[in-house]
Amino acid sequence: MNRLTTFFRFWTWFSFRQLRHHFWRTIAVLVGIGLGAAVFTSVRLAVNASLDSFTRSVDTLSGKSEWTVLRPGGRVPEQLIPALLKHPAVQAASPLSTTYVEPEDETAGPLLLIGLDPILDRSLRSWEPGSSNADHPSANPKSEIHNRKSDIENPTSKIRNPKSLWLDLIREPFTLIAGERLYSRLRLQTGHFLVLDHPEGRRAFRVLGKLAPQGLALLEGSEIALTDLATFQEFTGTYGTVDRIDLVLKPSAPRNSPDSIRALLPAGVTLEQPSDLKESGRLMVRSYQLNLSVLSFVSLFVGMFLVYSLISLHATSRRHELAILRSVGASSRLIFLLFLTEGAFFGCVGWLLALPLGSFMVKHLLGYVSNTISHLFVRVQVDRLFLEPQEILLSFTITLCVSLLAAWQPAHEAMRVAPREVLQTLDVIPEHNNLRRNLAWCGLALISLVWPLSCLPGTDGVPLAGYAATFLLFAGFSLIAPWFLQVIGIFLPPLLRRLAGEPAYLGGRYVRDAGTRTAI
Repeated sequence: MNRLTTFFRFWTWFSFRQLRHHFWRTIAVLVGIGLGAAVFTSVRLAVNASLDSFTRSVDTLSGKSEWTVLRPGGRVPEQLIPALLKHPAVQAASPLSTTYVEPEDETAGPLLLIGLDPILDRSLRSWEPGSSNADHPSANPKSEIHNRKSDIENPTSKIRNPKSLWLDLIREPFTLIAGERLYSRLRLQTGHFLVLDHPEGRRAFRVLGKLAPQGLALLEGSEIALTDLATFQEFTGTYGTVDRIDLVLKPSAPRNSPDSIRALLPAGVTLEQPSDLKESGRLMVRSYQLNLSVLSFVSLFVGMFLVYSLISLHATSRRHELAILRSVGASSRLIFLLFLTEGAFFGCVGWLLALPLGSFMVKHLLGYVSNTISHLFVRVQVDRLFLEPQEILLSFTITLCVSLLAAWQPAHEAMRVAPREVLQTLDVIPEHNNLRRNLAWCGLALISLVWPLSCLPGTDGVPLAGYAATFLLFAGFSLIAPWFLQVIGIFLPPLLRRLAGEPAYLGGRYVRDAGTRTAI
């Protein structure tokens, strides 16, 4: 413990004081690594929230169903419902159809319209009408007077018993029950009308009330509306068909019951478990998450270059001090740990800086990520964002490892400083011509591997070879950069002297002499 305390005291005196002396340079690197970690973490949190929303939606929509009858890419004929109900292994069967519609006010955004059979559906899904006493008053007094007058003239416009709303869905065509959030956001009132747009036409639905915040009412952040299946079919023009038929089997049903049910189904109609449907959607979202995670890692890759650049600059500019330390007994291992700890400092502090940056970024990324998933894969409506401990640990570990990796080469270079350099009056930076040339050849070799790697198939559905090819492309051009700048520093300075004089000539020569530090 005493040795560790002594080391950190020495690091504070030798390295941290240098970082404080170059305050703005240090802040720039910390912001760079912090932004990289914030982008990486924010993207993963946004996708995780979308994945959680999709999972909860599938579970809620499936309810207690054990099997689902559907036609991939099509619709199921509702004539199958009586046959399925007569099957000796089936305890309950309920049809369900869904679609997204637009309110008359286009700025209100789409909502999910669910068509179901209120009688058959009671045993499979949980939904209850809520109290409509808290209707939002109209902002216009004249409109409120008109609304009260219409209620007096039409006694059926007010539903007295909320528990009987499901009977009114069956009895009255073009009626609906709105989710609580939708009811509040659109300032709906019981008994009045909501005009909905669909590609098949526009119809006015009378609002019977709102749903209690449970079961189906929690779908899409409560931006839903329930209507009778017959009304749904007439509104959407899908007569005689439904999206799916959910089944619950009897506890005493034999194990081969699914096979006998499949024998009743026409060609193209399949029997699947809700868990299979959920897993297929989760796999699509997971693949998108993997792609985004790899792409967002590029931001950490850039942050790694910034850390490398600054630590390399410190190691090169302080060679004389390092030689003094070596001459008074400091081991090469101690010098290596000093600069490696500097990289750990950038990783830890940059990650702490990423926490407030990430909390700001994730709010904006969440909308873009969820919209992309909705357009490409499955519809999601994110209504909550949570922070998983494993994501925090992953973010910290990757940020720290990237910073340590960036500090490794400068630290290794610093530990090779010989004690005899203390006798030199001028700092002599060793030439790295061979190193630059060797790095350039390595870079060309990596770039030549990009095309063959990108042609390899994926492993277990994951394009690992493609990701490796992308990384090799970054690494290859990075390794070529020092040699490329050396060539520029040889041929460009004479031209710069003729165009802009000696200051420009010296600047061009610096590009040649600055070594790998300027290659960033």
